[in-house]
Amino acid sequence: MSDNALPLRGEKVSMVSPSLSGGGAWDGAVHSALGLVKAAAGPRAAAIWAALSLCGALASWAAPALLLHRYRADQLLDALIGSPVRASEGDLLALSLVLAYVVASGLLVGWATARLARRLGRSGVVLCLATAPLIVLSLAATMAVAIALFTGVFIRCFPSLL
Repeated sequence: MSDNALPLRGEKVSMVSPSLSGGGAWDGAVHSALGLVKAAAGPRAAAIWAALSLCGALASWAAPALLLHRYRADQLLDALIGSPVRASEGDLLALSLVLAYVVASGLLVGWATARLARRLGRSGVVLCLATAPLIVLSLAATMAVAIALFTGVFIRCFPSLL
Protein backbone atom coordinates (compact mmCIF):
# COMPACT_ATOMS: atom_id res chain seq x y z
CA MET A 1 0.00 0.00 0.00
CA SER A 2 1.48 3.33 -0.96
CA ASP A 3 1.44 6.47 1.13
CA ASN A 4 -0.67 8.24 -1.49
CA ALA A 5 -3.60 5.89 -0.79
CA LEU A 6 -3.87 6.99 2.84
CA PRO A 7 -6.30 9.85 3.60
CA LEU A 8 -3.76 12.25 5.12
CA ARG A 9 -4.83 15.39 3.28
CA GLY A 10 -7.75 16.41 5.50
CA GLU A 11 -10.21 14.01 3.96
CA LYS A 12 -12.93 12.71 6.25
CA VAL A 13 -12.94 9.03 7.02
CA SER A 14 -16.02 7.45 8.54
CA MET A 15 -15.39 4.75 11.11
CA VAL A 16 -17.75 2.94 13.44
CA SER A 17 -16.42 2.16 16.88
CA PRO A 18 -18.21 -0.55 18.84
CA SER A 19 -17.48 1.23 22.13
CA LEU A 20 -19.08 4.47 20.94
CA SER A 21 -22.01 3.11 19.00
CA GLY A 22 -25.16 2.97 21.12
CA GLY A 23 -28.18 0.76 21.03
CA GLY A 24 -26.48 -2.55 21.64
CA ALA A 25 -28.02 -5.37 23.64
CA TRP A 26 -25.71 -4.75 26.59
CA ASP A 27 -26.51 -1.05 26.66
CA GLY A 28 -30.24 -1.70 26.63
CA ALA A 29 -29.97 -4.32 29.36
CA VAL A 30 -28.00 -1.99 31.62
CA HIS A 31 -30.46 0.88 31.17
CA SER A 32 -33.47 -1.32 31.81
CA ALA A 33 -31.85 -2.85 34.91
CA LEU A 34 -31.03 0.61 36.28
CA GLY A 35 -34.61 1.66 35.67
CA LEU A 36 -35.89 -1.37 37.57
CA VAL A 37 -33.56 -0.72 40.50
CA LYS A 38 -34.61 2.94 40.69
CA ALA A 39 -38.29 2.02 40.52
CA ALA A 40 -37.93 -0.67 43.19
CA ALA A 41 -35.93 1.52 45.55
CA GLY A 42 -38.20 4.51 45.17
CA PRO A 43 -37.54 8.10 46.08
CA ARG A 44 -37.62 7.39 49.81
CA ALA A 45 -34.65 5.01 49.62
CA ALA A 46 -32.73 7.54 47.54
CA ALA A 47 -33.37 10.23 50.16
CA ILE A 48 -32.22 7.88 52.93
CA TRP A 49 -29.07 7.08 50.94
CA ALA A 50 -28.39 10.81 50.47
CA ALA A 51 -28.85 11.43 54.21
CA LEU A 52 -26.52 8.54 55.08
CA SER A 53 -23.89 9.83 52.66
CA LEU A 54 -24.08 13.24 54.37
CA CYS A 55 -23.62 11.57 57.78
CA GLY A 56 -20.58 9.68 56.49
CA ALA A 57 -19.14 12.85 54.97
CA LEU A 58 -19.58 14.72 58.25
CA ALA A 59 -17.94 11.86 60.15
CA SER A 60 -14.93 11.87 57.83
CA TRP A 61 -14.73 15.66 58.09
CA ALA A 62 -14.80 15.60 61.91
CA ALA A 63 -12.39 12.66 62.32
CA PRO A 64 -9.24 14.82 62.64
CA ALA A 65 -10.81 16.39 65.75
CA LEU A 66 -9.96 13.14 67.52
CA LEU A 67 -6.34 14.31 67.48
CA LEU A 68 -7.31 16.90 70.07
CA HIS A 69 -7.96 14.10 72.56
CA ARG A 70 -4.36 12.94 72.29
CA TYR A 71 -2.51 16.21 71.63
CA ARG A 72 -3.12 19.75 72.78
CA ALA A 73 -4.02 22.34 70.17
CA ASP A 74 -0.78 24.26 70.70
CA GLN A 75 1.26 21.09 70.09
CA LEU A 76 -0.54 20.51 66.78
CA LEU A 77 -0.03 24.13 65.77
CA ASP A 78 3.67 23.97 66.67
CA ALA A 79 4.06 20.81 64.60
CA LEU A 80 2.29 22.43 61.66
CA ILE A 81 4.29 25.66 61.85
CA GLY A 82 7.65 24.05 62.64
CA SER A 83 7.51 21.32 60.02
CA PRO A 84 8.42 23.51 57.01
CA VAL A 85 11.69 24.63 58.61
CA ARG A 86 12.92 21.13 59.44
CA ALA A 87 11.06 19.34 56.69
CA SER A 88 12.25 15.90 55.74
CA GLU A 89 10.76 13.82 52.96
CA GLY A 90 8.54 12.04 55.46
CA ASP A 91 7.25 15.32 56.89
CA LEU A 92 6.44 16.65 53.44
CA LEU A 93 4.71 13.41 52.50
CA ALA A 94 2.65 13.55 55.69
CA LEU A 95 1.71 17.17 54.99
CA SER A 96 0.68 16.32 51.44
CA LEU A 97 -1.49 13.46 52.69
CA VAL A 98 -3.06 15.73 55.30
CA LEU A 99 -3.74 18.30 52.60
CA ALA A 100 -5.35 15.68 50.36
CA TYR A 101 -7.50 14.43 53.24
CA VAL A 102 -8.68 17.92 54.22
CA VAL A 103 -9.55 18.80 50.64
CA ALA A 104 -11.30 15.48 49.97
CA SER A 105 -13.36 15.61 53.16
CA GLY A 106 -14.41 19.21 52.48
CA LEU A 107 -15.43 18.33 48.93
CA LEU A 108 -17.29 15.28 50.19
CA VAL A 109 -19.28 17.37 52.67
CA GLY A 110 -20.16 19.87 49.94
CA TRP A 111 -21.17 17.14 47.49
CA ALA A 112 -23.32 15.28 50.02
CA THR A 113 -24.95 18.52 51.17
CA ALA A 114 -25.80 19.54 47.63
CA ARG A 115 -27.16 16.09 46.87
CA LEU A 116 -29.44 16.07 49.91
CA ALA A 117 -30.42 19.75 49.50
CA ARG A 118 -31.77 19.01 45.99
CA ARG A 119 -34.11 16.42 47.48
CA LEU A 120 -35.25 18.60 50.38
CA GLY A 121 -36.39 21.56 48.30
CA ARG A 122 -36.76 24.68 50.43
CA SER A 123 -35.49 22.93 53.55
CA GLY A 124 -32.25 22.35 51.66
CA VAL A 125 -31.42 26.03 52.10
CA VAL A 126 -31.36 25.51 55.87
CA LEU A 127 -29.10 22.49 55.39
CA CYS A 128 -26.75 24.50 53.18
CA LEU A 129 -26.64 27.31 55.74
CA ALA A 130 -25.92 24.79 58.50
CA THR A 131 -23.01 23.21 56.64
CA ALA A 132 -21.56 26.48 55.33
CA PRO A 133 -19.36 27.00 58.44
CA LEU A 134 -17.93 23.50 57.93
CA ILE A 135 -16.95 24.39 54.39
CA VAL A 136 -15.34 27.64 55.60
CA LEU A 137 -13.40 25.70 58.25
CA SER A 138 -12.29 23.22 55.57
CA LEU A 139 -11.02 26.09 53.45
CA ALA A 140 -9.13 27.55 56.42
CA ALA A 141 -7.59 24.15 57.25
CA THR A 142 -6.68 23.68 53.60
CA MET A 143 -4.97 27.05 53.54
CA ALA A 144 -3.03 26.38 56.76
CA VAL A 145 -1.79 22.97 55.61
CA ALA A 146 -1.07 24.17 52.06
CA ILE A 147 1.03 27.08 53.30
CA ALA A 148 3.02 24.75 55.54
CA LEU A 149 3.47 22.21 52.75
CA PHE A 150 4.52 24.65 50.06
CA THR A 151 6.82 26.52 52.43
CA GLY A 152 8.45 23.22 53.33
CA VAL A 153 8.86 22.28 49.67
CA PHE A 154 10.27 25.72 48.89
CA ILE A 155 12.79 25.55 51.73
CA ARG A 156 13.68 21.96 50.79
CA CYS A 157 14.30 22.95 47.18
CA PHE A 158 16.22 26.13 48.04
CA PRO A 159 18.06 25.49 51.35
CA SER A 160 20.29 28.54 50.83
CA LEU A 161 17.31 30.74 51.71
CA LEU A 162 17.67 29.78 55.36
